[in-house]
Amino acid sequence: MPKTVAPDAADHAIALFDQWSAGHWDEVRREFDPTLTQTLSAAAIANAWTQVVDVVGAYEHMGEPSVRQEDDYTMVDLPLHFETGPMKGRVAYNPQGQVAGLYILVPDIG
Repeated sequence: MPKTVAPDAADHAIALFDQWSAGHWDEVRREFDPTLTQTLSAAAIANAWTQVVDVVGAYEHMGEPSVRQEDDYTMVDLPLHFETGPMKGRVAYNPQGQVAGLYILVPDIG
């Protein structure tokens, strides 16, 4: 059976990063899978955002998401624009539609 991209994954990822950038740490965690819930606390989410802002300045806006399927996971990448440079947000969704991974990455070069 072919694996398909989770419906509404892009819209959900946009909302998730909107919550993260607004400091709504508990809201970000609401749809985590059990493993991510145990490993990524609200304090860790807040700390990660603070570290990114310390490096690349204030968050400005988000670009258009790209969505792809990797094995059982739907991956959404979001261009994030900060004061001094771009970053890339990534959300991984498990087959049940739960957030299984949440990242802010240095964007691909080239």
